[in-house]
Amino acid sequence: MKKILALALTLLLMLAPMAMAEQFNPADYPVAICMGNMNHPVHRIVQLGFLKAAAALGYTNAKVIGTEGSDESKTYAAAEAFAAEGGKGLLLWAGDSSCYETLANVAAQGVTVGIPHFRHQQEDNSYPEGLAFNMACDPVLYGKQVAELMAEKLSGKTGSLALTQNTKNVTENTAAKSFVDTLATSTT
Repeated sequence: MKKILALALTLLLMLAPMAMAEQFNPADYPVAICMGNMNHPVHRIVQLGFLKAAAALGYTNAKVIGTEGSDESKTYAAAEAFAAEGGKGLLLWAGDSSCYETLANVAAQGVTVGIPHFRHQQEDNSYPEGLAFNMACDPVLYGKQVAELMAEKLSGKTGSLALTQNTKNVTENTAAKSFVDTLATSTT
């Protein structure tokens, strides 16, 4: 996870300077990671990885923004406030299409926006307006691979199987559906 976020930060910070003609100084480039439930243990690890990578790359104005709760409208308001205050690079932790208006608004203010973890690639392989990059695995593939491995390892056994997921979002929903669909066809 740390490597993914370090790579995301690196990519984010490399995109915007390419558009600038003068020499780039990361200390003059405010960056942030924005998410809800900021004190969730997994989120804290992601945030610390972001801040550590930013410091290693020379970004002295890196911060964590968002909300303590799960109200996405407040999280998106924090992203828009960051843009209005002169932010230049933003990783937005957004699990569904409710962020698309914010993506467009923030990008229109000159902020390079990326989304890690959650896949936002559309059926036509395009991305939502304002999304400069999206670093996410293929949840259909990993749901399928886990189901196939379980079917192989549990072959011949009887009993129940429970499937849980962290929360409802594009990544979790797609992986769970792929898992269930693959397992259903593996056992018939």
